[in-house]
Formats: sequence, structure tokens, C-alpha cells
Amino acid sequence: MNGFSKRVWIGLLCIPVLFSCATYQRKLSAYYQQVDAGHYERADALLSSNGFLQRDRNQLLYYMEKGKLFHLRGLYDSSNLYFNKADDFIEEKRKSAGDVFLGASVNPMLQTYLGEDHERFLIHYYKAINYLQLGNTEGARVEARRIQLSEDALNDKTRKENKYQQDAFALILQGLLYEAAGEANNAFISYRNAAELYLRSGGNYYGVALPNQLKQDLISAARASGFGDQADYYANATKAKEEMNMQPAGGWLVVFIETGSAPVKQEIRYSVTQGANGFYFYGNDGLRQDIFIDRNRFNDNQLSQIRNTTIAIPYYQPRSFNSPAVQIRLNGNNYRAEDVANMNALCARLMQERMGKEIANALIRQLVKKVAEKGSEAIATAAAQKSDTKKDGTKKTEAEKRKDAQNAEAIGAAVGLIMNVVNSATEKADTRNWQSLPAFIQYVRIPLQVGVNTIELSAGNQQKTITVQGNGGIQLQNWILRGR
Repeated sequence: MNGFSKRVWIGLLCIPVLFSCATYQRKLSAYYQQVDAGHYERADALLSSNGFLQRDRNQLLYYMEKGKLFHLRGLYDSSNLYFNKADDFIEEKRKSAGDVFLGASVNPMLQTYLGEDHERFLIHYYKAINYLQLGNTEGARVEARRIQLSEDALNDKTRKENKYQQDAFALILQGLLYEAAGEANNAFISYRNAAELYLRSGGNYYGVALPNQLKQDLISAARASGFGDQADYYANATKAKEEMNMQPAGGWLVVFIETGSAPVKQEIRYSVTQGANGFYFYGNDGLRQDIFIDRNRFNDNQLSQIRNTTIAIPYYQPRSFNSPAVQIRLNGNNYRAEDVANMNALCARLMQERMGKEIANALIRQLVKKVAEKGSEAIATAAAQKSDTKKDGTKKTEAEKRKDAQNAEAIGAAVGLIMNVVNSATEKADTRNWQSLPAFIQYVRIPLQVGVNTIELSAGNQQKTITVQGNGGIQLQNWILRGR
């Protein structure tokens, strides 16, 4: 084995070290284990020392995890400090030309993470709860306004597509925040917009059935705003059973109950093949899956370059957990919580909606890499090509010239092989996501009496007692169950 061949093999052996295939979940597994166990101070230490999250492109994930961790610890000021940093990061950062290049030529994990759309809504949720826990009702009201800005941005991005354009949970939260601020008309608009999402979707929006509580809140807000005709219309449209017209003297407590852990992003690799009628790959179930290729984005010469290539695509994998029934009691009465968000269903649908885009971007990466492979091979071949003249000035024989050409081609092929292996090793899906979010969120509205109210909540071996003063208004709190 000559010196060049040795260097080639050393390069090949180093590639697995240079390009780790670890997913985001594996990189932060120790941190999430401590969070699930309720060891929040240990989790905080691990989070602060995690080098991966200290990189500029991962700063948003660091801020969101820090915000959630301080929320879990009941340090609401510190929690909002980091959630505000997350908000500012999203506002200030945009994908730069360098980001786009790295995503198109190497892999999207090297791009700046700007959050999934549903993750941005949940920043508003935690911030609003934090503000209310701190007695800052104006801060919570501002979050209601910011929810609308996020809704508008999402709607503008997907206006011409039949995709996730609004978030029903965020709109319900917005309505509750407006109601808490005494803005019945704005609350009505939010509840109405949420209900319309359900009605247009046949009563089920991204895995959540139209909550009966939303029906009641919508009708009550319509009547409080003087819109009797709207109250009657939505009572009929939503098939509301009966209206809760009685306003309890002590007001209301709304409790959000968070269970499980949100699905994680994983990577699946597909060998893409070009057949007579287009491209296809074989999925996990062994069945052939056809791929739609946008002919406006690729010409025939480009398409010929991606025969028998491998692409990496992200997907959401739900995490299994025991979901104990939640018991809610006040003054001898039992109350039942309803689902208001299902992250498992939402995330799976969101990935389905953008699968075509993910595949197209992966194919573009392969085209760029194929061009780089051929270019590197050509450059290496040319550089290795020796002169037709010997050192003594005499001309080489034809046999010597052929041998030089063969050696140069071998060197070029070896360089091309290295580039091919490097490109395969760097082909990765973006598996980053905010993984400390819940899998499900439920909510319940509890009528209060004037004065002290003690609400007892239990789920399996976990209990919580909430003591609130009934003041005639509406109060919001949340309960986050530990474990998966």
C-alpha cells in the first residue's frame, strides 16, 4: 500500500469521529432524565454545561429549556427572563446566506434553530402563566396580544396552503387571558376563531375534539358582549348542550394540566431510486413510497445525478407513558378536565404537511454534494497528472504515459470516494426540538366561592393542592405532572 493509499484509508477511518450521527435527544439525554425525575437543580447544572447548546445556532433551544426549567422550579421571574431572550432571538435572527448554504450543502443541523411554529405559541403560554403567578396581569395581557402577532405571521406563511395556519390552543388561551383582563369582546373573538377552526375541521383539530368548555365560553362571551344572535348561532353550530349562565360569586379558576413528554425528532434514512415513472423509496413498512418531484426545481440532468442516493428525513416519534386519570375536587364536587392540545397528533401532522419540502431539500443537498464529489475528483486527477517529459528531458513512452494517467485517475477516484463517504456521513436530518414540552394539555374551569378555595388534584401517585382567593374574576394556573 503506497503512501497516498494509506492517507486515504486513515481519512476514511476518521470520518465517523468527525461526523457524529447522534441525534439531539441523545446529546441531551442526561439533562432530560434529570428533568423527568424532578431533579431540577441537577438538570440546570447539566443544561448550563452542555457545549452543544452553547453554540450560537442552538441558543434558542437553550433559552427555551432554561425558561421551562425555571418555570418548573417556580422561579417565574427567571423563567420569563429566558423566555424573553427566546422571543428576542426569534425576532432578531433570520436565516442568513451562510445558514442557507450549510443547510443546502451539508445538513440542516448546522443552521440556526428558529423553533417550530407550535413551540413559539407555547413560549407565550408559559410566559402568560408566569406573569399571572407574579400578579402581573398587564404582562399576561401583552402575551395575549403577542399570540395574535404569532397567529398572523403563521397565517401569512401558509396562506395559500391547506396547512397549519392557526393554533386552536393558543386562541383558547388568548380568550382566557382577555377574559381575565375584563375584555369580553376580545375574548369572544378569540373563542370564536378557535371554534371556527374546529368547525371547519369537522369538530377535530389536530387530534383534539372541540372542547365542551370552549362552546360554553364562546356563548358566554358572546352574551357578555351583547351579541345574542352570535350566542344563539354558535349554540346551534357547536351543538352545545346547555349554557352555564350563572357567574359564580368567587369567579373562576382555570387549571391547565400537562402530562407526558412531547414527541422527539428522530432521523430516518431512505435510499432513493429512480424508476421508469419517477423516484421512489421503500419506507419502514417495506412498502414502496412514491416521491413527488417538482420539475420546476430540477432539470433532467440534475435528476440523473440523484439515482440510488441516500437522504435523511426527520420524523416525530411519540414517547409512551402511563397516563393516570386526573381527579379534581372542590367542596365535595368533582370536575373533569378536557383535552385542549395533543402534541403527538399535532407534530405528526405537521411533519406530514411538510414532508414534500423536506424531501426536496434533501435532494438538493445530494445534488450539491454530487457536484462537489465530481469537482474534487476532477481537480485531484488533474493535480496528480504528471508531465510527459522525464527529469532528464526525454519524452516518456506511451506505456509510461498510460501508467501516469491510470495513477492520476486512481488518485482522483480515491479523492472522490473520500468525498462520497464524507457526504454520506454528513447527511443528517435536523432532529432538534423543544423536548421538555408535554405530550398533552388538558384544562378545566372550576367555579369558586368568595374567600378561600382549596382545590385538590391527584393523578396516580402525584397530588397537588391549589389554594386561591375567590375574587369574582378568572384566574389561571397550571399543573405539570412528572415523568413520561
